[in-house]
Amino acid sequence: MPAELLSLVQSMVTPAVMISACGLLLLSISNKLGRVVDRTRELNSEDRDLATDVDGVRRLSIRNQIDLLLRRALLLRNACGLLYLAVAVFALTSLCVGLSRAAHVFEVLMLVLFVLGLATVVWAGILAYLEIRLSHHAITEEIKELRLHG
Repeated sequence: MPAELLSLVQSMVTPAVMISACGLLLLSISNKLGRVVDRTRELNSEDRDLATDVDGVRRLSIRNQIDLLLRRALLLRNACGLLYLAVAVFALTSLCVGLSRAAHVFEVLMLVLFVLGLATVVWAGILAYLEIRLSHHAITEEIKELRLHG
């Protein structure tokens, strides 16, 4: 295999590695999103089933937790959307690598797309981190309720 062709193939593999990395992140984040949605449904059901004479502390705690869960779900949804976008951008990057031999414009586009893909992954990572911080607040809310009853 000529060195130039080997270099081209190696250049096309780099975005594929990034696509795989995005896939692993998507798997993790979408699982978290599913758990957040399930927990939100559980708390909504509990809130609906509470008798009107139930201690207001529990009802307030449930509603505060639901608010936090909704914020977490939004962050996770946005992180997933960004990762799907990154996959598309890395796929386009790979295509541009293949077309770069045909025209110089594809070399420039390839670099721009790769940097855009990396920035998108970083942005998704920041959102995932913010969601983790919110999950800590949700746990704090549950503990606060337990201490008020204890």
